[in-house]
Amino acid sequence: MIPEFDVAIVGGAFSGAATALLIKRRRPGTRILIIEKATVFDRKVGESTTEVSSCFLTKVLGLTSYLGHEQLTKQGLRLWFANRSDQPFDDCVEIGARYQARLPTFQVDRAKLDAHLLELAAEAGCEVWKPAKVSRCDLEGTKGQSLGINVDGEEREVRCHWVVDASGRASHLPQWLQAHDYPQPATSLVEIDFAYASRIYRRPTQVAHDWKVLICYPNPPFSKRGSYVFPIEDDCWIVTHGSRLGDRPPADESGFLEFARGLTHPDIYEAIREAEPVTSITTFRFPSNQRRHYERLRRFPDRLIVLGDAVSSVNPIYGQGMTVCAIEALELERCLRAHALTRAAHKFRAAVGRIVELPWMLVTCEDFRYPQTKGSRPPGVDFINWYTRKVHELTATDAGALLTLLGVMQMEQHPMSLYRPGIALKVLAAALRGFLSRGTAPDIAPQSLSHDTESSS
Repeated sequence: MIPEFDVAIVGGAFSGAATALLIKRRRPGTRILIIEKATVFDRKVGESTTEVSSCFLTKVLGLTSYLGHEQLTKQGLRLWFANRSDQPFDDCVEIGARYQARLPTFQVDRAKLDAHLLELAAEAGCEVWKPAKVSRCDLEGTKGQSLGINVDGEEREVRCHWVVDASGRASHLPQWLQAHDYPQPATSLVEIDFAYASRIYRRPTQVAHDWKVLICYPNPPFSKRGSYVFPIEDDCWIVTHGSRLGDRPPADESGFLEFARGLTHPDIYEAIREAEPVTSITTFRFPSNQRRHYERLRRFPDRLIVLGDAVSSVNPIYGQGMTVCAIEALELERCLRAHALTRAAHKFRAAVGRIVELPWMLVTCEDFRYPQTKGSRPPGVDFINWYTRKVHELTATDAGALLTLLGVMQMEQHPMSLYRPGIALKVLAAALRGFLSRGTAPDIAPQSLSHDTESSS
């Protein structure tokens, strides 16, 4: 007998598991199958939550205790600026937020968080198949859907009323649509060729610092390389080197250390050069920001929902992914509450197009600070990047500018709030003062700060 479910969710990581939990809470009797391809979630770079995703994790999903005990609580980063690469850490100029965030934010280990959410979904009554991959999807609209699934080498078939595609960037939904004579979505790409290499180290017992997280940021467009040190369980660090546009971090022992030595500041190299490696070096490549415009399709199967990275996958260095997933999950819950099921799917698809527009603009504008980036440039991107950099400089002395910028980064405020007269006049006044002191016109092309930047928490 073929198993039947109300909802089949393809992908059991953050987006899929969170969606399953919200559906179960809204409709406890819903029969949900989660199909996850991985036996164990891969270790990812530590990801920073913003207030939006923190609110979703704590107040909506109820994970306050788990996050406080199993993840790293923080109140934002502090920045140190150095005039030269050999300047001691204690001599750097420090800048940081004067105000705490409204909600605690977290530096999360995504592998642990994804696994925990999937366990919660199973405890809530969802059936989980893993390792499992969808080999066939028959989209039959109001008659229901049929899926062929390979579960650890065994072929199975299931029928379901709804399919939720939360399978991520590598989603096969465009091919499924084409196979059923539906139009494929237009796809926007911004090519960045971002690559990183990660390794776990045992934290040295003798350390000459008190930081918990250490980040060395690149300085676009002049430097591409950055690196991150995050604490994880068992008194270890996960160390990740990243670069872009053809400059890829090495995967060999000596090359990994030399990459750290070549950063604009020596602290990460000094931290890991005597540390004991626990794992081999793992590499990952992110070729482009990718957005599939499902919201533009006039014909789309009934009872099919797509969300998360399957819709829009952007440069992970900016940490917008979890926030976008949280907003989409909340929007899905709102649509399910306000509309009949079929209408809710259409309303949600249109809403997702609006939700991803803001992070897409924020991320791609930042990536276009590098002139080698390929893709459709947003109108006025050079001015936007110049202005944003000036706002960043203003936040060192202006609390209102700082709080507004944080609101935009955390997707609580629209980017146009940075152009309100109270901020714009201060930015223009600072540019004018620079013009008067230098005797040259203010530039509107992206320029570097006068110092390289290191961040610690």
